[in-house]
Amino acid sequence: MPWSEIFRRATTFTSGELDHSSGQAMLIQGQLFYSLNASRRITALPPLPHEGHILRDTRTCDVEEFHEPLWFSPETAHISFLLLKPVFAGYPFQLLFTIPYESYSRFLSGCYSMDLNQTIKWTWVEQELQWIIRQLAAHYKVPEKESKLVIKKALAGPTIFDTAREFSVSIHRAKNWFSMYMAMVSFLIAVGLSHRNESFDDQGKAPDWYTHLLDQKWKEFYVSAIHLSMGIFGPHVHRAGVFLKLIQPHRQQYSVDFFCHFNVPVWYPWSQAEINEARKSPAVCCLQPPAHLLQEAVTFLSKEPSLPPVKQSSQRPSDDKTPWVEFFAEREERCRMLRQNETAHRRQQRLGREREPGTKNAKVFVWVYDKFGHWYRELQVQDDNLKVLHEYEPQDKSYNAIFNEWDCGPFSGFAKENPDDLYGLFETSNEEDYSPVGQMAPPVAPDMPEIELRQNFEQEHTPSTITMPHHTQPVYTYEPDALLQVLHDVYGFIPPLAMAPQHPAQAVPEVTTSTRKLVSALVGVDEHRLTDLLKSYSGQLAAKFAQNLANCNTTPGADVFDLIAGNYKSLAGSDRLKTLTKIGDDLFVFNLKGDLHKWRLAVTNVVDALLVCRLPPPMSAYELAYEILTRGIPFRTLQPVVQATAWHPPLRCMIPYRQPGYVYTHDDYHLYLDDRKTLLSDPRIACAAVMEGGILW
Repeated sequence: MPWSEIFRRATTFTSGELDHSSGQAMLIQGQLFYSLNASRRITALPPLPHEGHILRDTRTCDVEEFHEPLWFSPETAHISFLLLKPVFAGYPFQLLFTIPYESYSRFLSGCYSMDLNQTIKWTWVEQELQWIIRQLAAHYKVPEKESKLVIKKALAGPTIFDTAREFSVSIHRAKNWFSMYMAMVSFLIAVGLSHRNESFDDQGKAPDWYTHLLDQKWKEFYVSAIHLSMGIFGPHVHRAGVFLKLIQPHRQQYSVDFFCHFNVPVWYPWSQAEINEARKSPAVCCLQPPAHLLQEAVTFLSKEPSLPPVKQSSQRPSDDKTPWVEFFAEREERCRMLRQNETAHRRQQRLGREREPGTKNAKVFVWVYDKFGHWYRELQVQDDNLKVLHEYEPQDKSYNAIFNEWDCGPFSGFAKENPDDLYGLFETSNEEDYSPVGQMAPPVAPDMPEIELRQNFEQEHTPSTITMPHHTQPVYTYEPDALLQVLHDVYGFIPPLAMAPQHPAQAVPEVTTSTRKLVSALVGVDEHRLTDLLKSYSGQLAAKFAQNLANCNTTPGADVFDLIAGNYKSLAGSDRLKTLTKIGDDLFVFNLKGDLHKWRLAVTNVVDALLVCRLPPPMSAYELAYEILTRGIPFRTLQPVVQATAWHPPLRCMIPYRQPGYVYTHDDYHLYLDDRKTLLSDPRIACAAVMEGGILW
């Protein structure tokens, strides 16, 4: 058999039977990828592989660089077996498991260095692993470029350090690089098991790689330790993984079955090209993701549509020296198309922003130049808008009135060449002009910092299709009291207490036409049906409440707004609000007490959460769920789950293996002492040993 045929057959076998039960589909930078055996979320694609050997300097680089999966290449195939959480326990890594204080050697000059004896021990461990790698690679005919590590030596840093911190950082960096040796040995063991179609069985015959190392005069206690630390391929062993191509793969690419057989995470793209290939190729057809996983990955609702490929920090940066020129040109072209079709209401809003620059509700982006020589567009925290804009000169900041976005950066006069972009946020105080009302919510109360109530006022909606609360219209009639109830449940309006019909405070002027339209949009009924409501004192207070709610510069008074401290029905004292818990960005859970059922009620936005808090107090979770169901409000019912304890990597996965007829020696006893020390280093095991007493076997 040719010198590389053994290796190729071991790494390219296909079984045709793959388990999709742990599969996960995900979007990575706009592309759909699928993994059969990993649920880890990948946020960015790795760079495409290049020909040639990768070499890293262990004095300045960290092994964590390779914890993210790479595209397959023969030179980096072993990195896919890299442990994300290596455990340096037991022989031969006991020397690396804990670094004793005695390893520090302090000179008279105040410098720090590793003790010479410790350095010799570390170097000896490294040389032993290098010998094992060379012997296994030669035995299984592994090509030279695929058995070469990305480092020359783990402990290659300087020997003398000025401070103890520098010494500690260097030692821990070198220790972590030993996991690269572990990855290569695991890779070679996997090749041997795949070639012979073997598995390690305590009661059966030892695999070929095990007996080969014994034939090479390695002691069995050492080979058994290699098996325990680097020859376990269970699903609980988390590895870096690899990206594969199904269409036009690398000519030496390993099979998906090889990686999945040894529980190495695999991701591959799934686009229309792969779908077409699956119809013709059975090998690709068996890799097809289940339909429900694809639907779950690509189905989403975008709450704030924006420009595609904006150079944000989560996207691939730009190497162009002035990337904003191209970005502004593309955005201006899109704005030109939007201006051609904008309505009179949209034009009024845009011109208003252009007349009065502002800062409060706009998005502010800063063009940042990172240390790798790339530009990216970074979104700033809204509370820092004034501070960020104040730091830039007028010629270095540009505002787009249509998208309500600021851009700040070293434009050097670019904004002067584009005067249409130099506009601020329009913050009107004119009561006759209002933003679309369906997008508003009351401002947050001072004592309720966790709930963000005021939504974006500048989203795009035409006045003929004003977005209304989806749960107000089908429930209430057009009676005045019912309309006030809508304002209370959705917006927090509190009608005043009963007053005498001729009370002097009831002399309120007639509401204007624009205010009538505003109240009509709030409650979702026609204007002519509000006549009876607006004639009453409560209705006129409601009209003033709506005006204050629509104006960014004002807040409804404490006498009519339940989110202001001092209101006699303030939500600050709501028992339901005290049980509210926010999970993530879009889940608000009510942990109601006293209910017999175990499930919890949850809604998906803050407006619905406040509506639930405003419902009458004597209502159970079941009654609340039924009520919001009749109103058409989306909600969730959450079942409790058992809280899993934090998982810690096992110190030992299996009992050490010895072949039949093995005679134990002093080396085995010293190995037992190392194992005992490793076990007792875990506080839980040490506590259990003390409580039980006796000898730890």
